[in-house]
Parts: sequence; structure tokens; C-alpha cells
Amino acid sequence: MTSCKQLIEEAHSIWGFPVKNAKLYVSRKEIDEKTSVTTLAGKTVVITYVQNKVPVATSAVKPYSKYVNVESCDKKACVLLENPCGDGIMSSEMFQKVVQRVLNLTSMPMLFTDVNRKKVLQINGGSLTKLHGCTVYV
Repeated sequence: MTSCKQLIEEAHSIWGFPVKNAKLYVSRKEIDEKTSVTTLAGKTVVITYVQNKVPVATSAVKPYSKYVNVESCDKKACVLLENPCGDGIMSSEMFQKVVQRVLNLTSMPMLFTDVNRKKVLQINGGSLTKLHGCTVYV
């Protein structure tokens, strides 16, 4: 994914909102859809899809749903642990299946807590809540 237009299309494929009036914002400023997504790293991005709807200030807003960033050698993704917010955290088994699907892997992934892929992630059917906001490596 390189452009904000692609980001909107990807978000649409997850949440299914109408894309006709979809716009991206950072700090209440609209982002052009040709903007490179690499410039958004570390920023809170808000998507609106209602015409003339400007989001509330985002600098103090925490993410609504718990999430985990996942990285393979050539791909990165973000997995929502709950959707919608408050609906309950997905199981560790479901998390592995989602990681496999979003990274387009052919087999169930081995997950690591470090970028060098030496420390195996120990979930053992436990809660994924402790992973919220972290990056897991495949």
C-alpha cells in the first residue's frame, strides 16, 4: 500500500463504509488521497465517509479497539483484536488465523516478540490483551 487512496480502499474492505465521500484526516486536516502512506507513520488517522463531516480533534484520542501490529519479512499489517470495540478480544487461535490471512501466508505462522525472531510469543490460549499496541513478528 503506497497511497492514501489505497488506504481508504483497504479500510472499506474491512468496515464496508461507502467510499464515495470517504476522506482521511490527521489532526482535523484533510489528507490528499495521493499522499504517501509512509508520511502517516506514528500518526492517528481518522476516516470519515459522511459528506462535510470533519472529525473531532484526534491528538488526545486513543484507539477505540485493541490492536496488534504484525510484520513478516516483506509485509506489515494491523490486526484488530476486537471489532467492534467492547465486543470481546479474539482468541489466540483466531488471531493466528487472521495473521495468516492478512499476511497471505500458506501455513499457520510462528509468532515472535522481537524483530530478530528469536523470542517465541507465548500465548498458550491466554488473553491477547497484553499485546495491545505491540508489534508481533512472523
